[in-house]
Amino acid sequence: MNLTVAKRFRDITEIHINSLFKIRFEDDGDMDASIDMDTRLRVVPFILKFDKLERVVFGGKNEIDGSSITNFSSADCYFWEGDRGYPNEGPRDSLSAFLDMISGAFSCDALPKHLKMSGLCCPDAEDKAGNRSNNCQTCMRAVKSFPLQSVAEFECRGSSKNQGRSGRRHGLDVCLEKAQLESLIESRVGGSELLRSENRLLRLLGRGRRYTLPSEDGKLLYMVKYSKEELKEIKRVIQYAGLDVKQLSMEAVSNAIVQSFANNNGQIPSREQLYLSELSIKELRDKIDLPIDDLLFDRSLEELKEHIQKFVWVLDRGERGTNEEVSEAELYIHNNIEIDCLEIINRLLANNTTDVQYADLVLIQCLVYNLGRYVGKERRVEASSCLMSILMKGTNEQRKTVIDAKAIPPLIEMLDSSEESLCRSAIASLANIATSGTEEDIKAIVKADTIPKLVKLLEINACVTDSLQILVLAAGSNDTNISLKQPDLLPNLINLIKNKEREEEPNLILNCSILLREFLRTIEPNDVKTVIDLGVFPRLLEIISSIEDESIRTHLEQAMISIASSESCNWADLAGAGFLPILVCLADSKDDDIVKQATSTVGTVTKIKAEYRDMLLSSGIMQPLLQLLKSSSSRRLLKITSLAFSTCCRGEIDFDMSKQALEVFTNKLLGHYYSVDVLSNTCWALFHILEGLSIDEADQIINIGFTQKLLNLLRSSPESVQHAVLKSLHLLTKSGDSYIQLIIESSGMECLSQELTSSNETIQRLSCSTITNLFDYDDDQLQTAMDGNLVTCLNDMLVIDKNKKQALWTIYILTKIGNVGQVKQLVTEGCVSQLCNTLSSDCNTAIQAIWSLKNVSTL
Repeated sequence: MNLTVAKRFRDITEIHINSLFKIRFEDDGDMDASIDMDTRLRVVPFILKFDKLERVVFGGKNEIDGSSITNFSSADCYFWEGDRGYPNEGPRDSLSAFLDMISGAFSCDALPKHLKMSGLCCPDAEDKAGNRSNNCQTCMRAVKSFPLQSVAEFECRGSSKNQGRSGRRHGLDVCLEKAQLESLIESRVGGSELLRSENRLLRLLGRGRRYTLPSEDGKLLYMVKYSKEELKEIKRVIQYAGLDVKQLSMEAVSNAIVQSFANNNGQIPSREQLYLSELSIKELRDKIDLPIDDLLFDRSLEELKEHIQKFVWVLDRGERGTNEEVSEAELYIHNNIEIDCLEIINRLLANNTTDVQYADLVLIQCLVYNLGRYVGKERRVEASSCLMSILMKGTNEQRKTVIDAKAIPPLIEMLDSSEESLCRSAIASLANIATSGTEEDIKAIVKADTIPKLVKLLEINACVTDSLQILVLAAGSNDTNISLKQPDLLPNLINLIKNKEREEEPNLILNCSILLREFLRTIEPNDVKTVIDLGVFPRLLEIISSIEDESIRTHLEQAMISIASSESCNWADLAGAGFLPILVCLADSKDDDIVKQATSTVGTVTKIKAEYRDMLLSSGIMQPLLQLLKSSSSRRLLKITSLAFSTCCRGEIDFDMSKQALEVFTNKLLGHYYSVDVLSNTCWALFHILEGLSIDEADQIINIGFTQKLLNLLRSSPESVQHAVLKSLHLLTKSGDSYIQLIIESSGMECLSQELTSSNETIQRLSCSTITNLFDYDDDQLQTAMDGNLVTCLNDMLVIDKNKKQALWTIYILTKIGNVGQVKQLVTEGCVSQLCNTLSSDCNTAIQAIWSLKNVSTL
């Protein structure tokens, strides 16, 4: 600093002094600044020689090669003097003394009031040695003595780093609190007006952080972004100054923001090189309500696409990607705009008119890195959204690159996040990979420890669809370690099924039904209890009854049949919860296996309690059962169905259903080619139907033809069938003269007479009773019966206690309506002798015998 030279250039308005600090970088990236003693002593005398000087800018030189340090900020430094650094007081006191020297020069008017000092910082501004206090006399003297316009540009507590890293000048960085700084300024003449002026806000807007984004072609892009602290300060200043932002000029505000793009010399790059962070625009315009010229700052996607590699460069630094030619300073400096670059890339990828050809290995690796738990929520959301776009719109090769870059593990880890946006973004990407990927991709996602996470996400509305999709794929996996038996799965599925507001969502009901089926495939008592407690049966009945999608219906039917077939199910609880109507739907299924199980269950349930049978009847069980009897050719199914139908016929059945059933019996089932079980069940069903008919109703069905079918079965059927047939025939003989006449005309007497010789006491008794009803109607039938070995059978029945009563009654009718010859036949064949033997029986039996003997004696 030659004073003679200074005299020769006294008209100079700006001086850069880069010799005050000598900079060295440590291995850990920290900067140390040695204070040059000679420069510190000679600065003030030197600058006093320049009468027209307007600004002095202090900087540093690289200690190794002497080159000037760009983007230098003394707030970043540890200060050294010789070999002494913190906590030694020497360098701290040395710099403080230098600042006091400048303050003194201003106080005594040695330096002009318009002169501005840039690049200086109180050694305690960053508090790196724990020395900062609120009563730093050096900073307080500077605030009171520096020109007021300079004080207005003071930084506070290390905030000058932002200006230095942006390549712009900055005022003195003091260690005072903001409120204390403002209080000192207000104490000066004109200070209050300065702090509350519109220009103060505009100066703040002109100090946004500027970032330089290089590219291989040498073309630079400059991005400006306001940090959270800066935005908070802008809001505070607006409130402090009582400014009405709506009254601010859009031009003034926009021009102030443009100043943030200026370099150290105040030069502003061309518009094509400027990009104002979209996140900052939203804060300034939408939350702070500042008027901003959109035409000046908005960038179309086509414009942004030209800079895509610059945005990738920001992400691809050091360990984040493959770029290893980036300094530690650059790694740190650009860290704050990674979220902005991700947001831009996401917009480009999501744009329908934009392809994803630039989604190469480097970008994908960067995106996968930003899925990590240590990068912050916003970046993780944007990165996963970018990957989602690549998966949806990219090529198979790009999809493979995403998977090979090991994107699946961090995406799975994100499912545990308490942030819904992270879960939503991660599950969407995983669902895409699983749905469109290979079997190996699915296995990589669907692991045993992933299932509980997916189940938990069913509680988040925005994650339901994708979670269900992956769980369905898990259900179809061959991995034996995968189990859907998660405690929360069944309640979550049922809640989704019950939610009618979601029923229109594509595949939601289908996937829920698939998972419900898989969960209940191996049912446990607690599962049934959960289903009952959540009251889903009415909703399932609604879906099964009305759904057009056969796949959904089948899955739900399989799930419900698992409940019905469970050995642990409590039918009292199921019936009370509304399950029985579902059982009716299951019996009407198009799946043969479900029909068999449902029909078998109907037969079981109706035997448990008459109330359940009546509930099934009121729900319409007869129609699907009858249809099965009518159309099925499966012997096993006919056996099961005929049993269920027969049991149901014990309840109240309307006449139309009874008529349809009798027609099916007559036309199909009452034939010898069916199994004994089917025939027996059918005949019992027929008996119960007839039992429930009135005389008038019975007359309306006489022409159906089942009477002849019954007589045909009586001739050669097993005893189990004959028993049911005889019960029906006996009932018909009480149903009016028309049926008796029909039986007689169909050779019914001969058929019945053959059964009198049966060794089965029940069949013998029923045959006898039916025959009695016939010849009680027509005398001619009596001789037919007697010719059929009737008397011998009656003699045999008199010695059997169970049949004795019926035999005595038949003999009494014979003695009453028979002619002399027929009564003589009774005597001749030993009937009188047997009657006399019964006189020693109980009183009632003896009286019946006496009545018959009396009738014989009167002839």
